[in-house]
Amino acid sequence: MSKLQVETISHTNNTTAQTIDSTGRVLTPARPFFHVYVDNSSNNPTSIGTLAIIPFDGVVSNVGSHFNASSSGNSYSFTAPVAGVYQFNWNLSVFGITVGNYIRQRIFKNGSGIQYHEYKDAQTTGDQNISTSLALLLSANDYIQFYAQAQNSISLSAGTSWNHCTGYLVG
Repeated sequence: MSKLQVETISHTNNTTAQTIDSTGRVLTPARPFFHVYVDNSSNNPTSIGTLAIIPFDGVVSNVGSHFNASSSGNSYSFTAPVAGVYQFNWNLSVFGITVGNYIRQRIFKNGSGIQYHEYKDAQTTGDQNISTSLALLLSANDYIQFYAQAQNSISLSAGTSWNHCTGYLVG
């Protein structure tokens, strides 16, 4: 029986791809991951009524720089660097929605909506939270954008704890 003992696996250019610590934990420091939020800290963004992209412009983490947190190019989007399964989790906190009207969260892949992921009828005009968690099989260079839709104009709360999104490569 053979035994392979390594601490680090790296590319020929000496970029560390994987490490194994003394307890056997496997670490992959280059695994794509992002954590973003709506950063309009001076005031709340408004006028989300018709289908609108969520302006995730604040960045907590962006391992590999695969999330575009700007309004240029494929704005506010994650681009898959490699084919695989990716996990996405996002929360919206909105206010000003009319009682009985709906708020929806949608995911767009390569510019086209793939399905509604969450739908909620408002019970109050106060804060409403809506969350979605899903895994998607993506090809390299597919890009994902996050949208909201409501029956009337609403506002998004701003800051890291209100409207945020994470995503990462599962494998």
